[in-house]
Amino acid sequence: MRRGRRFLLDLVEVVGPFLFKTLMTTLRWRLIDVYKVRKIGREHGPVIWAFWHYTQAFVGYAGRNRGARVLISVHQDGEFVARLLKGIGYDAVRGSTTRGGTQALMELAGTESAQDLAITPDGPKGPPEHVHPGIIMLAQVTGRPIMPIGAAVKPCRRLHGWDRFMVPYPFSKVLGVIGDPLLVPADTNAEGRERYRRHLEETLKKLTRRAEAAAWRSVAGATRHLGAPLHRRGFG
Repeated sequence: MRRGRRFLLDLVEVVGPFLFKTLMTTLRWRLIDVYKVRKIGREHGPVIWAFWHYTQAFVGYAGRNRGARVLISVHQDGEFVARLLKGIGYDAVRGSTTRGGTQALMELAGTESAQDLAITPDGPKGPPEHVHPGIIMLAQVTGRPIMPIGAAVKPCRRLHGWDRFMVPYPFSKVLGVIGDPLLVPADTNAEGRERYRRHLEETLKKLTRRAEAAAWRSVAGATRHLGAPLHRRGFG
């Protein structure tokens, strides 16, 4: 590893979590249907959290300091993300659906029973909002329910990568919507896994659209209250 890159990685690990938390604490948060988290915890224990790649900053912050294991790409940029997540209380497993995927899924499947798992099922290279089958196989093998989360932030900047990653402006509004658990029976065949995959994909899309609509209503209402026109620049 080049010296410059090693320095940047060390800098991210030391400074990154502080800057990330500082930005996140300025945001206004609302989590819809949070009662489902407590309910599923009582009934099933640890779960597999599923959310789109471009929302991972917000979902990641909401679930910080709980020791959850998260699947991070083996791509070079994944090392920066892994170090940042370590600083906010995550246990990163390196892998993806394309490189090192089988080994990573095996490692996740062997996670101790007290730890939640977290996966962006459309990562690491997309296409965006497309669920890859690995998360369904993981749920089948482990018996853990998948808990989908849709998230939105207004206003924000969308980056130019494959997923148009969302970067919030300070004091933006964050909406998260928690869906119902999805259990994949151990005896599910290939056809059944595809049905569950499609169901999860459609569920995540619906939850995301619901979060976006709620975020727009919240921001528009606050703007009208201030007597100012709604400023749309930068809204995803």
